[in-house]
Amino acid sequence: MVFNFDPPETGWDLNAYATIISDVTAPTQPKVLHLNCGGATSASCSRTITLATEPSLVPGNTYPVWAWVNFDGMTSPGLPVRFYYEGTGLDVLLNRQVDEFGDPVPDLGWELRFVGNWAYNFPDYKFYIIGLSVPGSLGTINVDEITIVATPAEVAVAGKWSAIAAATTVLKTINGTTDGFNTDLGNRVYSRLFFPSDTPDVKLPYVCFSLDQEGERISYEGFAFSSTWMMTGYAFFADNAESDMLDSSGSIAAALFRDDLIRAFMADQSLSATVLNCEVTAIETASGSISDPYSWVIFTVEFTQESGAADLAAS
Repeated sequence: MVFNFDPPETGWDLNAYATIISDVTAPTQPKVLHLNCGGATSASCSRTITLATEPSLVPGNTYPVWAWVNFDGMTSPGLPVRFYYEGTGLDVLLNRQVDEFGDPVPDLGWELRFVGNWAYNFPDYKFYIIGLSVPGSLGTINVDEITIVATPAEVAVAGKWSAIAAATTVLKTINGTTDGFNTDLGNRVYSRLFFPSDTPDVKLPYVCFSLDQEGERISYEGFAFSSTWMMTGYAFFADNAESDMLDSSGSIAAALFRDDLIRAFMADQSLSATVLNCEVTAIETASGSISDPYSWVIFTVEFTQESGAADLAAS
């Protein structure tokens, strides 16, 4: 269960000191929760968590809670954000990190922080995020992507394929100008590489996001390990080689697809909490020769995950 404040998500109740704003630096685009902690009243944001709307929750179970937080707008380390469930089971304060002398560390940007373990014993109560007020002390806190149940730092091998599936879903969101994109893939994202000349029945443009994991790097940290790997995708666009051999309309479409790729993956950099980070790291665009009626985009997507040795047992 992931809450990220982005459309079409609804259900948050805000007081005057809490707002949902756009933030181009957010882990998930485009919106974040903005808490103004310098007023006379604490900034409060809440939503009711019910069994009807969140059927994955089981009363009596304990769930880890993670959140992305940004304390750079705080003028002192004394303005915390409180994560609180009114049915008890969770009441945690997060604060700006301090050095060994108790002074606030320099700006860290967005931090993925473990909030705590939530004992879900009381369904249908309100879950609060509260920026505690210190009148006269200006300070703001931003919050994004609260993850309950799934733990971003515990992604098993099965989660690796979940991440790849989530990345494929991200590519399928590139569906034309109605959704703010230049390109309309029409869900044409495939797991095997093939060329337009091999399969003329497949409409252009399309993407091949073949299931080849390249250059995986693994490092151990006690009974946990981190993993980074990449996948290469290929996109193909129709060119106008026959009607105008000296100009390439396909190259223009392919170049605009670059913007679509970056925008799509920036909108969900944790891939629904299956990875610590996912991003497009390289894009190459090429128009074909005069005899080639296609233009290409070759792009690389890189994934970073962490997992525990216990998660690698046979499924």
